[in-house]
Amino acid sequence: ALRPGAVAALALRAVGLGAVLVPEAGPGRRRGRLPLLEVAGAEGAVAGWKQAGPVRVYSGAELYELIDGGAEIFFEHGFERVTTRQYTLGADEVGIELYAMRDAAAALGIYLARCGEETPAPGLELRHSAGRHELLAVRGRFYVVIEDLSGRGERAAELVAFARALAVRLPAPEPVAALELLP
Repeated sequence: ALRPGAVAALALRAVGLGAVLVPEAGPGRRRGRLPLLEVAGAEGAVAGWKQAGPVRVYSGAELYELIDGGAEIFFEHGFERVTTRQYTLGADEVGIELYAMRDAAAALGIYLARCGEETPAPGLELRHSAGRHELLAVRGRFYVVIEDLSGRGERAAELVAFARALAVRLPAPEPVAALELLP
């Protein structure tokens, strides 16, 4: 017999490339589908910023187009796909990468491998590490990179604002079953 956590993990793996299962309001209701592109953020989520260019979705070997020379670690950790969006405000640009991983353990693994010492920003209810140029976060099976593509490091507050806007769109956190095995 499968444990309840295993059933949920199998259900999440069965989701197609365009959607992720999230609970609908109310206990006992069936689980609904939320388009992954809606999870990745929405126009106007952070005041003044506008979406620039198309939303891009990479899966499988397409990841090499996005990450040149660093994709292997994502495959080792259970990469499924990544949805990217870019936003502009004047000459400044912010990029968001939302990685759908195999499960919560895979997302936590890639987050911990990449974040170094965690430096959380106050008031952000999402496991994350924030810096001047980049904010890394994880929730459930999603690993998030929010980056100041302008390179000046003057938009740290906006990185947190994008993370805050994204956090309300992500499914509730999932426990990492492997951690329950530890004494």
